[in-house]
Amino acid sequence: MPRVSRDEAQANRTRVTQAASTMYRERGIDRVSLAEVMTAAGMTIGAFHAQFGTKEALAVEAFSHAFAEMDLQWRQRIHEQGASQKLLMEFVGYYLSVDNRDGPGSGCAFAGLASDVAHEDKSSPLRPTFLFGIKRFLQTLTELLPSYLSKRKRRQRTLALYSMLVGAITIARATSQDPISDEILSAAMSVAKELVSFDS
Repeated sequence: MPRVSRDEAQANRTRVTQAASTMYRERGIDRVSLAEVMTAAGMTIGAFHAQFGTKEALAVEAFSHAFAEMDLQWRQRIHEQGASQKLLMEFVGYYLSVDNRDGPGSGCAFAGLASDVAHEDKSSPLRPTFLFGIKRFLQTLTELLPSYLSKRKRRQRTLALYSMLVGAITIARATSQDPISDEILSAAMSVAKELVSFDS
């Protein structure tokens, strides 16, 4: 069997990481088998052991990939468009959308993976991975708030806004079979507009 090049090996690893990232957000780590991840990536289970060794190692890499991808997406938009209330409301609108609610595999990594991390042992490497990712993303989100607010107020408003968004989308997903799900998204949007107001 011909040996794969370094570039091919990295491409294979990335494909597995992306597949795991999507499936873990959709169903949770414990409900996704390694065989399912490898099948989704178009590879064999034998290739998994050669690349990652353990499911935990894959989860850490999948989490890191999901967090970095989300952060990079919004950092690029800030770089291209500049920080503004309009861009902040675009983020809120995306977050509280039906598409984000009904598509967890491509949605917010923090909302999709937080419950998994919360159930992990305190010594699990997934905890510092999650912590690093969310701290970095909160810094990015803070950049969208007006600079004339004090550093403390920007921080508080970012924490309040993001906590509300994650809670709202989590409950909306859990109740998606009932009209209350849409009510939750709508109510959260109203509160979000107050939190991102540039007037106070």
